[in-house]
Amino acid sequence: MLDTHRKEDIDEARRRVTSKRLPLVTGQIVAGLSFGFWVAMLDRRYNPALWSAYLRSAFPDLPGTQDRKSLQERLRGISKFRNRIWHHEPIFKDDISFRYSECIETLGWLCRHKVAWIRPECRVMAVLRTKP
Repeated sequence: MLDTHRKEDIDEARRRVTSKRLPLVTGQIVAGLSFGFWVAMLDRRYNPALWSAYLRSAFPDLPGTQDRKSLQERLRGISKFRNRIWHHEPIFKDDISFRYSECIETLGWLCRHKVAWIRPECRVMAVLRTKP
């Protein structure tokens, strides 16, 4: 079912867990997988076997207007933006407020409790208000 790249991603996550001498349990492996892995897992090839049955379970608050394809497109955009930040590329011309809202909304589709926990602690909007 998994393609070669996804299998390699899982093997790499297992190696990282083992090298840290952590227990080789599902939770550790899942935590060790990259964001890119999860975006790739939303690919069309996994739809019949996985997402047709479990998309709404994995994303319990996903609006009815969204499907696997639109979710993957959104996550690809978020991933590209995240990678630009990670690689210290300029993001000043981007609508960062929109990107932040998009991230929070998407996270809410996955777990609204996480959003409730993150929102009061996150300083993104406060920092944006102070930019020159």
